[in-house]
Amino acid sequence: MSESLTTMRVYQGLIAGPIALSLLYSISVQCFLSGWHECSWTYHLSSISLRLTLVIVAIAILFAMEEFSHDTFLLPAVVFPILAVTLMVRTRKIYITGPTSEKYIQTQAAKDKIVLITGANTGIGKETARQLFMAGATVILSCRSEQRARDAMEDILSSQQHNSSNSTATETTQLRSKTMDKDRLLFLQCDVSDYDSVRNASQELDKMLCKLDKSNDATATPALDVLINNAGIMMGTRKENKAGHELTMACNHLGHFLLTNLLMPNLRASKYGGRVVVVTSSTYTLADKGMDLDDLQCEKRSYTMFSQYAQSKLANILMGKELARRESETKNKGTEKPVKVYNVHPGLVRTDVVRNMPWYLKYPNMMFSLVLVTLQKAPPAGAYTNVFCALDESLENQSGEYFSNSEAFATNKFTHDEDTAKRLWTLSCNLVGLKE
Repeated sequence: MSESLTTMRVYQGLIAGPIALSLLYSISVQCFLSGWHECSWTYHLSSISLRLTLVIVAIAILFAMEEFSHDTFLLPAVVFPILAVTLMVRTRKIYITGPTSEKYIQTQAAKDKIVLITGANTGIGKETARQLFMAGATVILSCRSEQRARDAMEDILSSQQHNSSNSTATETTQLRSKTMDKDRLLFLQCDVSDYDSVRNASQELDKMLCKLDKSNDATATPALDVLINNAGIMMGTRKENKAGHELTMACNHLGHFLLTNLLMPNLRASKYGGRVVVVTSSTYTLADKGMDLDDLQCEKRSYTMFSQYAQSKLANILMGKELARRESETKNKGTEKPVKVYNVHPGLVRTDVVRNMPWYLKYPNMMFSLVLVTLQKAPPAGAYTNVFCALDESLENQSGEYFSNSEAFATNKFTHDEDTAKRLWTLSCNLVGLKE
């Protein structure tokens, strides 16, 4: 093969290959997100159309190479790979990762705020704790295992100290900062699937908040500024908690329902205006017949992991909307500020939720991990919308809405059924022993 022909083949590969890969990635993202009910099948269409147009242009250039000297195509051979990489990065940033929480960290937007996060020892919960801590908040990690919570706290502190070590602060200042930082990370033992544990945790939290309260008013209700209901499970087989309730529903919905109601006085006492962030999932759409209030515990239906998980996530949204509605109706009563509620879908995040998946889902997930990592969020990106809804001041009039990638999205008809939401609220109160 002549040197001229070799050069032409290299140019052809550089012009057509990367831009075709960009199109393939864009289509893969669309199919992956649509397949997981993240978006409609047309959501990403404009992005795909742009890349398809560029592929057509690249093909036209390849045909034109026969008519002109090879040097004419040196510029396209340089530009097209750069353009392709830029487009792939942009696709991932817009459609997968979303806006970061960096601005809240830089402005210390959570300074003096107290945040409680359930399931904060790993995955999205830990990354949410890390980012809010770095934004200045006092973060209470609510977890079942104290050791795992302590390990998470050490990891968070290590990342903070790494950032501090890059500054020009003196060694004494850094040591003082380290001690102060450690005081802003606290542990609260709580198993949200165990209602007794939830009640004990609410009492312990009250004591903890009293110690953190700087007002010195012993008669005032100690304030909690943000509650993030993050803990969740996905079970491959049906199991029950100590109360005899199906475990997925107990952990994902009922336990958080109880915790939220017990902490409402503390949230209403926040001088900033309390917020509840309910971590749900786009898989709520798999509950395609709506909320099954007649079989909340999945005793009559055939149990499948995704169907019951979808029921619990739909319950999250209905609870969030009903709580927002109730708070809006009481906004003119008393001096307490109404609590704002935000339903958050963190996106498709690579976490250890697969640990409870059946083998036929777990092993393919592991086998194709190198491909999936390009289509899924890392845990830090999964925390961005949690932080956005916990701190962003623009959301005051959007209580009860559903957010993904720091943007409000419409939800299906089942989430807007007020009668079902009210009935679920009453049923949940009865199941966890609350007076409505």
